[in-house]
Amino acid sequence: ETNTPGHNDVNDLIKTGITFLEKLGTSLSDGKSLQPLISTFVEKDKDTGKTFLKIPVPDEDIINKAVSIFSGLLQGLKK
Repeated sequence: ETNTPGHNDVNDLIKTGITFLEKLGTSLSDGKSLQPLISTFVEKDKDTGKTFLKIPVPDEDIINKAVSIFSGLLQGLKK
């Protein structure tokens, strides 16, 4: 297993996504309203009124690395 800083950042991002999906699954299986869960990840821009998804991450570098990895995966699929 690789233990580089970039690898750890991507792992943190994946863990955040998994946590979201676990909470979503639990809410669906319990028959609870999804609104409280959704409201923790959705926000409305005060200036434009547009709704956007917000996912907490430790820093912007994690997003850059994740996008780079995802881009590489897509390029690999094209071959």
